[in-house]
Amino acid sequence: MTVTTSFDSAPQVCISQTEKGFVLRNERNTMVSGFLRGKSIVFAKTLLTSLMGLCPVAHREAFDAAVFGRASDQSSLRIATEAMLESVRVFCVDWQRFVPTVSIRKETLQVLGQLRQRLFDVLANRNEKQTERLFVDTQRFVRKFQITYAELLDALRNAVKPFAMLTPIKTTTLLTPSQWRAHGFVDEILQALVQNRDFAVCPTYQGCRLPGTFARASDAGYLSETLTPDAMILMRWQELTSWSREDRLVLSLFEPAVSSLNNGWRLATVETLRGTLLHAVRSNGAIVDDIHIVAPTEWAFQNQGPLLEAVNEFAIKSGLQGQSLSIEVRLLVALFDACTDVLITVGDTHA
Repeated sequence: MTVTTSFDSAPQVCISQTEKGFVLRNERNTMVSGFLRGKSIVFAKTLLTSLMGLCPVAHREAFDAAVFGRASDQSSLRIATEAMLESVRVFCVDWQRFVPTVSIRKETLQVLGQLRQRLFDVLANRNEKQTERLFVDTQRFVRKFQITYAELLDALRNAVKPFAMLTPIKTTTLLTPSQWRAHGFVDEILQALVQNRDFAVCPTYQGCRLPGTFARASDAGYLSETLTPDAMILMRWQELTSWSREDRLVLSLFEPAVSSLNNGWRLATVETLRGTLLHAVRSNGAIVDDIHIVAPTEWAFQNQGPLLEAVNEFAIKSGLQGQSLSIEVRLLVALFDACTDVLITVGDTHA
């Protein structure tokens, strides 16, 4: 099936410097979920796979789990594979541009692209042997990547040294997978979504929170009471290492969690590289009656959140201006979420 839509260019997050400091404007919207309402389940599956630029496999698996009330076979293998590939991409593409002294070989990027294509293939054909083989090949690729590019980790940790002046982020601002799975939590989120659809692009829970690597590390007991920029780099690398281990303990992390409510809603949460993804679906036969999607990105990009606080603190303490400040702010934002399109304006300079 070929899907065409009238969606404009992808909405983005804008961070702009004003006389009172940096402010954030999130132009992302609920257009996708709105477009899916009233469409067939088959159409919705196809659209999510083709339209979602970030973690399309996780979106598809979360949607399936919410519609059918259970995770599909081998879903954790496909979601874990996507998370590993996304993590490698962040290191060798999104973050590597800040350390141009470290070159990524063409062959590495080619293999990354080939593995990603194979992932879309098994998402479509659900071949068990191919899915299993892809997961193993991806783990092997990750191990080779981390051995080959150990210098990349050192270079990145050196690049974030200017941020050592920042106040460490408190772990109380993290939104952990265990909180998502706590009794009644997703019910609260759904209630907020029903009352206000735009809650999906400005979600809060006892303030602005941060999901993802750092929240998972906190859940596992690997994180102290505060979080520094250097630790943000190191923990991403260590998490990728743990995902590539042959013991497969990682798969339990990526198993979709599903809950069914009496009012016809089913909610599925799926862990992705950037954090916990939520799909809430109410279906009527083969039709999507209603749907809400809360992506991990939305938690980080808010005016009252730790990300913007760090940007403003760095701007004040560093004394940098113009292009020099733009470059550093771009890196600081990428530490929190390297995958999202962010327009940064410093004075009259765009980054």
